[in-house]
Amino acid sequence: MNLKKWLVYSFILSLFILAACGGDKEEATTGGGDSSNGESEDSLRIGVVTTLSGPYGEIGNEMLDAVKTAVKEVNEQGGVLGKQIELVVEDDEVAPDVAIRKAEKMVLEENINLFIGSVASSVTLALSEKMPDWESLLVTTIPKSVAITDPDSNSNVFRVNHNDNQDVLTLEHWMKNADLPYKTFYFLGADYEWGHDVINEMETIVEDIGGEILGEEFTPLGATDYSTVLTNARSKKPDAIIAAYAGGDGTNFLSQVNSFGIVDEDIDVIITPMGDSLATTNPELTKGIYGPANYHHSLDNKKNVSFVKSFEEDHGYKPTNFSGESYVGAWMLFEAIEEAGSANPDDVIKVLEDNFTFDSAMGELRVDPRTHQVLHPNWIGEFFDDSGEADIRIIHTTPPEFINPQ
Repeated sequence: MNLKKWLVYSFILSLFILAACGGDKEEATTGGGDSSNGESEDSLRIGVVTTLSGPYGEIGNEMLDAVKTAVKEVNEQGGVLGKQIELVVEDDEVAPDVAIRKAEKMVLEENINLFIGSVASSVTLALSEKMPDWESLLVTTIPKSVAITDPDSNSNVFRVNHNDNQDVLTLEHWMKNADLPYKTFYFLGADYEWGHDVINEMETIVEDIGGEILGEEFTPLGATDYSTVLTNARSKKPDAIIAAYAGGDGTNFLSQVNSFGIVDEDIDVIITPMGDSLATTNPELTKGIYGPANYHHSLDNKKNVSFVKSFEEDHGYKPTNFSGESYVGAWMLFEAIEEAGSANPDDVIKVLEDNFTFDSAMGELRVDPRTHQVLHPNWIGEFFDDSGEADIRIIHTTPPEFINPQ
């Protein structure tokens, strides 16, 4: 090799070496440390994987609206750990595999390790199973399966909303203490795990109070026609129909309860979960509809009054039960990060497991260290006509010690 060629090769080699050294320096500056938790110098990113389409899309959007309001508020107050919160949002399409794929992309490509989500219990259970592998934390605010907070598998998930058992115990407390006239019951529910679980538990309670079960039927998730099951239920003339329908299923079901004139025949309907949107989308139903109201915008405490005002200004409607619990969940996460002094999921989990208490729009709440379930009171609501506007009012309060048995 002559001198000229040797000098050219040496120059090219030196360029490669410089480029490699420069790359290492940039990675050390932007990678590792806090950035592994979705942090940059000025921001902290949180992933929101929830249902924004399909039969549960309305619920997911009510949840997202509340989280956005919480983010706006905390950012106006200076953020969390001095950083502005940024949301990265994905639609899970009510599909566990879709949720896992989208959340994993956030973890691997965007270094996000803090999550809020989802709506369906099946999706949330799938996400929670992955959280330890991803070294991530999930705060969930809507799904109700008790399995989500099973101490054997809940290491990286915390639930803010009331679970199925808490709702059922609320109904039990009401049915045993409110001197109700019900003696006979008919059961209707969505034909998947959640619907069957709720109906099975409610049947046990009805038997315990000496009630008579006249029948039970289940309808497919996303059903639009309830004429057959309502005809069958009405023919049995029960005192009450107990129904387990959420989201769009609940809306469609109650619209046909109205068109069939069920409550006009003195058959009350007890539906779980009871959401504000069920009342506003069925304004003619102003009597005979009852259910667990896990949160309501009328709760009279300073934080809730402030939240309702802020939420209405942001979104143009009153916060629903799903909005209220999601707002509480977002603020719980912010406050736990602040107390930990870190956005590292392990540090935040340690804080939440240490009998963590926080003031919220639902009053002062506590996280159970073993189950990771937030402990709170619960309420029974009924539909009523609020000066020409359909709404829910609270008629019964179940104390925390009854629905959070140790």
